[in-house]
Amino acid sequence: MADLRIMSHEFLSEFITLYESLPCLWQVKNKDYSDRDKKAEAYDALIAKYKGIDPTCTKEIVTKKIHNLRTVYRKESEKVRESATSGSAADQIYKPSLWYYDMLHFLQDQETPRVSKNTMEDSGVISTEEETKKANNEEVTEVIKIVGRKLQSMEDEDDFWAFAKHVAYKLRSISSEQCAFAQKLIGDVLLEVELGTLTRNFALIEYTSD
Repeated sequence: MADLRIMSHEFLSEFITLYESLPCLWQVKNKDYSDRDKKAEAYDALIAKYKGIDPTCTKEIVTKKIHNLRTVYRKESEKVRESATSGSAADQIYKPSLWYYDMLHFLQDQETPRVSKNTMEDSGVISTEEETKKANNEEVTEVIKIVGRKLQSMEDEDDFWAFAKHVAYKLRSISSEQCAFAQKLIGDVLLEVELGTLTRNFALIEYTSD
């Protein structure tokens, strides 16, 4: 499947020009915008063109490419509007770097009507509202996953884990030298545990030189 980034300038220019010549696919107020037969003929023309670089091209591939073009154009146009309304000087207004940006100006002010899902798929356009809902749903899902993992980790913590965190907190509050000594003594006690020699009468004895 060919990618917009690797298409030749010549081919993409011709593809965009052909798309512009088929207003039933993008001009929402066009009398043929809701005519399925007209749209089918228009898509056949685009598919035939696209097969010049991808012999396996289908309607689905073409609609995805159209959606990509419209999405890129909309995002770049939003950046231009935002910089223009932010009070920036004329020479500081955002200038799109896409070489084909100006070729897509015929899409300016085109809005997707509130139509059925099938009609939206036929037009190759996904509404901004639908994209926003999808993004919000994904964010909510991710938050639920994070909370779920946190709750699970809290359930997995037992008294030993709580004590370990308490020891870690104490070790962080003392000097590095004292911390080293403490860790060494803790290690000694744990070794006695592993060897099975730790008893109730076990005690640490400090040796002093005479």
